[in-house]
Amino acid sequence: VEAKFVWENLPSQFQVDTEFQQLHKICVALENKNYLLFYSLTQDFQFSPTMLNNIQHLQERITLKNLQLIENAYKSISFDDIQSLFGIPSKMARQ
Repeated sequence: VEAKFVWENLPSQFQVDTEFQQLHKICVALENKNYLLFYSLTQDFQFSPTMLNNIQHLQERITLKNLQLIENAYKSISFDDIQSLFGIPSKMARQ
């Protein structure tokens, strides 16, 4: 709902910008807690250098938040499960 509201109230010049369109898709994925889609959307798009740094920071924060949630909620979970849930490399899952 929030992502839709923001999108509908953006000036039209922003709505036609491909980077803003991608950001909107990312917000919707996060709003729906669809983390596989989130990682796909953030990794499969060529962001501008300015936005790329912010997107990478967002990926790190989402990953750490979700890994902390899993750590607190589960006694044992396989690295393969973590890797597939979050679309992250095996090395990052092990860290």
